[in-house]
Amino acid sequence: MRKQALLIPLLASCILLSGCASQGTKLDQQITSIGKITADSWDELQSLNNQYKELDANGKQDVKHYKDLESALAECSKLRTDQQFSKDLKKSIRWRQKQQDGTDHAVLVDAELAKLEKYRSADFSNDKVKNSCTKYLEGLDTQKAALGEVFKSAEQIEWQKGLVLRYEALNELYEEIGFLATDEDFVSNYIAGLDKQKKLLTALEAIEADIDSQTDRIANEVTWTDYSASFEVDNNTDYQFDSAWECSLKNESGTVTENSSCQVDNVKPHSRYAVTFYFSNPDSGYGGFEWNNYYTDIVY
Repeated sequence: MRKQALLIPLLASCILLSGCASQGTKLDQQITSIGKITADSWDELQSLNNQYKELDANGKQDVKHYKDLESALAECSKLRTDQQFSKDLKKSIRWRQKQQDGTDHAVLVDAELAKLEKYRSADFSNDKVKNSCTKYLEGLDTQKAALGEVFKSAEQIEWQKGLVLRYEALNELYEEIGFLATDEDFVSNYIAGLDKQKKLLTALEAIEADIDSQTDRIANEVTWTDYSASFEVDNNTDYQFDSAWECSLKNESGTVTENSSCQVDNVKPHSRYAVTFYFSNPDSGYGGFEWNNYYTDIVY
């Protein structure tokens, strides 16, 4: 009986010792029980990571799945990028929707780039979201570059190219993640309006290419009078449009001496129209003249 009594406390001691898992082992068990990673998992994962950092060397050796925790943190960070990009883009779009039609284009582009520039090199979880982000930023870059174009028609076309890129990116996000799907103004403008903006770009490029093909002829056929300079332009396209023209006279040193403008409305498809500039002193243009134009009210 005395021998049996002696064994009981020894047995209890062994059970107690075998049930004492180290802090590292407990942390390892928590890591292996991590569920599905979402953008909202960050605080939990950071807590586990902080616990690991507080362990001594022996405790860290017991954490066999720390690489799994590192992978989870990396994935969660990417998911948070997806989520935050969507939030920032929503703010950017809603801000832009509130701007007046006459708002300076540079203000529009610079404001959006300030909000979204940080996502150029960001790591995303969803490759489609990343690609759409890249395309949207490319659209903003194209529009910003357009503002530096010398010719107004070139600026107009490059601006439209950037706009189409932005619309395409937003349509991709709408399809992929339901971006602003419940915003009626957004859907009617950016989603339903994509095809319209593409058609406008096609029309602008066709009209511009047509006029570009006539520049040499126009330069050789300018008619000068005591107070004007005029030439004729063919519209060889299928589009009707209005066109605003501007002209600058220059003296022999290249200094602009006088400016003039001409508005031509309702240019019909496959027609010829005259462009006339009036000057108070055409003789001041011995150094030549430069014309510039852009298009409005295109029927497409």
